[in-house]
Amino acid sequence: MSESLGMVPQSALAIAVAAPVGGIYDYLAGPAVGAVRGNIVMVPFGGRHLPGIVMGTAIGDVPVAKLRAVETLVTLPPLSDALVQFIERVAAWTMAPLGAVVKMVLSQPAAFDRPPQQKRYSIGAPAGAARLTTARQHVLDYLAKNEAPDHQADAFGVTAAMITAACGASQAVINGMETAGLLQVKFVSADQPPALPRHDLDHVTLTSDQQQAAVHLCGAVGQGFQTCLLDGVTGSGKTEVYFEAVEAAIAA
Repeated sequence: MSESLGMVPQSALAIAVAAPVGGIYDYLAGPAVGAVRGNIVMVPFGGRHLPGIVMGTAIGDVPVAKLRAVETLVTLPPLSDALVQFIERVAAWTMAPLGAVVKMVLSQPAAFDRPPQQKRYSIGAPAGAARLTTARQHVLDYLAKNEAPDHQADAFGVTAAMITAACGASQAVINGMETAGLLQVKFVSADQPPALPRHDLDHVTLTSDQQQAAVHLCGAVGQGFQTCLLDGVTGSGKTEVYFEAVEAAIAA
């Protein structure tokens, strides 16, 4: 089992390549100068380009002149030393090639790529007076109600598709508003977490029986485990009733 290391030498690294082969291979550090144990890299392997894990310093059993260089240091945090040791132990315990276990861990190379960028819009600040047509006003009204708060990381505005679906505005209208400064544009990662629940949207008007059941369910929120039976025929609005309790639980 390889020794746990901090900063590895700059000349060469020992890499466990994600291929069903045993052993660790030496590579010149190249762009991975300063890499640490657990860093993920892309390396040439035969005629392929494969991910691998930095295991430590080079073994030194191949002359430096014959070594190939690491191609890319993946811009992700290094795997924890506990995980790297686990990979080594799984390979040893199952008598599997180390590279086969590494391949299972690094089975989605697309996860190493930069997420695609998405164009999003929010309300802008035009330098001068901009013409406001009915279509443009509908877009601004929609954005005023729906654009994401600035404090949410990478949550900025809405997409053109969302604007079109909500307002019926064409891409030409959106482009014109962008040119006029009515819309501010930012490119953000398309890989976004789900939007937070919103409590300021219009609610369905409940019947008196539904309201009575909703009050009972909401009153049970935060009171520990309880069993409640919501009895009603199909289409009677049971879902809308327990949504009130769900909202109360989220807001608690």
